[in-house]
Amino acid sequence: MPWSDHHRRCARHNQQHNVVLLDSCSMLADELLTTPVHDGAPSLLNCWNQLILTDALWLQRLTRTYPILEEIGTLTTAQGQAFNSSQPHNLLAPLFTYTDLTTARTARLQLDDLLLRWCDLLRQDDAKAVVVYNEGDNECSVGLNKVLHYLFDHHSFRRGQISLLLMQLGVDDVDIDAADLLSGVD
Repeated sequence: MPWSDHHRRCARHNQQHNVVLLDSCSMLADELLTTPVHDGAPSLLNCWNQLILTDALWLQRLTRTYPILEEIGTLTTAQGQAFNSSQPHNLLAPLFTYTDLTTARTARLQLDDLLLRWCDLLRQDDAKAVVVYNEGDNECSVGLNKVLHYLFDHHSFRRGQISLLLMQLGVDDVDIDAADLLSGVD
């Protein structure tokens, strides 16, 4: 399978399974979303916030190379403001600390849509792309392939965490099986 097709498929997989988990979370009372299931575990909403924050950070870094991602500036923050994508990354966490699932869901769906549309534009040549971004006063660079693998791995990790927390709360009909991704079904 070509490199770009793989990442398009991963973006679709992310979008589909995030919706399944968001729907499952929406069936729970607000206090169950914001309270850790047990000591040392994050709350469900915290898991969503971490996923949103990580995507916002990396998509912000990618805007220099991929102008379509400048649309991240339209992402609604937890405070209901448009996201200023030129903000230093160390100031991003408070912007993406959602206190309710409704606004977190809106942001997650916006990010999934943007990620999907961007991945649809990726071509085989992008496999060699290098992303240059600033980390404080330092200019950093990393291969786009590594960034995409990190993003999709992080999605899988957080979805697994959310799925486990949902099961611990008695929601047992959550299906995030990767068989559709592996079988090539879009």
